[in-house]
Amino acid sequence: MTQEAVQITTTPPLPGLQLVQDMNKALETIATDFAGSTDPAAMAWAYSTWADAGTGTLKRRNAANSAWVIEGRLLRAHLPMYAQADVPALDIGPIYIIGKGPAEWVGAAYKPLISGIPGATFAEVDTLTADEGPIIVTDHGGAVYAWNGTKYAPLIADETYAGAVKRATTVQAQGLTDDTTVLTPEKLADVMNQPKWLDVTASRAFNTVYTNTRGRPVEVCITGGATGAGGFFTVNIDGAPRIRSTPGYTADKTTSVTFTVPAGSTYQAVPTVCNLSLWSELLP
Repeated sequence: MTQEAVQITTTPPLPGLQLVQDMNKALETIATDFAGSTDPAAMAWAYSTWADAGTGTLKRRNAANSAWVIEGRLLRAHLPMYAQADVPALDIGPIYIIGKGPAEWVGAAYKPLISGIPGATFAEVDTLTADEGPIIVTDHGGAVYAWNGTKYAPLIADETYAGAVKRATTVQAQGLTDDTTVLTPEKLADVMNQPKWLDVTASRAFNTVYTNTRGRPVEVCITGGATGAGGFFTVNIDGAPRIRSTPGYTADKTTSVTFTVPAGSTYQAVPTVCNLSLWSELLP
């Protein structure tokens, strides 16, 4: 660090060696912005800069050459500042736009950051062909979009765009079989208000005890096919026999029952000379 006089004496004599040495010291002082912890006000001039090593700040002398004004921290990156009419048309890295705040290059222009994330319209984002980091889409409710490997998509997805997850449609919610989407409160209300009979035969079997964990009563309809004369099945609820299907008097007859299982209760179908043909439940 150097804080030497920057004015070369004009009083003779001034030997050549001393001139060279004094000039070198003055140039070093100017080049390093009076770097040091001692206030160089006595040697400074209007608009000169001082790298104040004592406070770690970069200071500039005011127009009256009467005080120092702090401009920033030493050895820290500073955003170039531009008026809105003077914003560069090429990417020069992050900048600061007066009246807009910090901005970053997105696609073909600078976009102000929103909560630290650049913002752009959906049309602008939709043209991007590579990952440029998260972007807030200003005309899509402020949704945050991110690169999914092939294009930009919302992090919190909707029914059109699959982001981190995709929101279920009403049909998917009512089907209760999709395992790739999420169920929102709105769609849950749709399902609750529009119960639907579903074929659950593939996940049901005779002689197996099931529990109604849905928090509400559920209707069940079971159809069995008699494998011999008098074939039927018995429905047990909470371990006790409650309903018996009408016996099928020949092997080609079917027998069915529909019953309601209270919330939290167990239910089981026990066959007698009978196979399971269809098991349906009214969901939710």
